[in-house]
Amino acid sequence: MRTGHNHNHLLAALAALLAAVTLRAVTLEDLERMCNAGRDEYTALRTAIVAEGESALPFLDATLADETKPWKVRFMAGVCTDHIRHGKEIEAFLKHDWQQDPDCQKFWKPAPYISAAGFPTQIIPVFFRRMDELGTWFFFIEVYLALDKHYYAYGIYRWIPDHVVKGCVGPARFFAAKWAEERSRDYFSGKVLYGGSFVDDLREFALDGTYPEGADLFLAHPGRCGSETLAALVQVTTNLPLLLELKARNPNLIYRPGFAARIDELQRRQDEAEAAARAARAETEAAARATLAEGEAADRTARAVLILLAVAATADLLAALLLRRRYAQARKTNDK
Repeated sequence: MRTGHNHNHLLAALAALLAAVTLRAVTLEDLERMCNAGRDEYTALRTAIVAEGESALPFLDATLADETKPWKVRFMAGVCTDHIRHGKEIEAFLKHDWQQDPDCQKFWKPAPYISAAGFPTQIIPVFFRRMDELGTWFFFIEVYLALDKHYYAYGIYRWIPDHVVKGCVGPARFFAAKWAEERSRDYFSGKVLYGGSFVDDLREFALDGTYPEGADLFLAHPGRCGSETLAALVQVTTNLPLLLELKARNPNLIYRPGFAARIDELQRRQDEAEAAARAARAETEAAARATLAEGEAADRTARAVLILLAVAATADLLAALLLRRRYAQARKTNDK
């Protein structure tokens, strides 16, 4: 009885554990909800996913790497992986005593340049270096966007967004650029009143090659940037229709340095690409025709072989019939 009782208890515990795992398994819908959630809901959703621990990492890593998924969903997967893999390091970073940091102590005593936030401005490079060492860029972008309800807009941590553009490396950098583009678009359209910093960041991402597509937003709103910046962005974009549209709306742009040359270059690239596509298409069609001709020749050969075989079979049949007739005639002669 004792053994049976323990066995039943073990089965019940195992069933409860399996049910809990099933109920808490992260889904694509969880990440999608994070994309559109307010700060409180966002924080609750992320906390629930992070609570699953390492068991959620295979799904999150696969989602982050899957380029067929929406970029925001992939970004949310990256945020959760940062919190799961480096949660303790992130917590230690946020609770770090900067006054006792060996690289910062000399700036606190004496500290003639205390910022309004209550820390010496000389420690900012040290702070940025610590960000680089930690390398949790999805988390830092999360702070950059103020997605979390905690926001971290206090003390030295208010400088996190300032280092995202210069310091962010690896896969996370693409997502920082995409977010800067979306926030800049909202700012240009009047959807939000504050977004100038994202506009500056998008310009950097476009010009440094991280996200050249970001130049298109500025070219669609040429009044939002100076002539030198516009000229630089023209050299980055590969959107020929947009440049032609911009030229049609403002013919004087053709006289800006590099504008006409960029249009000519992109037109040449397009012509070359179209010519290469035509050549490839012609080659494919020629190969198809050759294959068809070979098939037709093979069919003709096969038909000829079949005809020969049929003739041979007919000849054999006639020979057999003739032999049978002769045999019959020979029997009649012998019977007489």
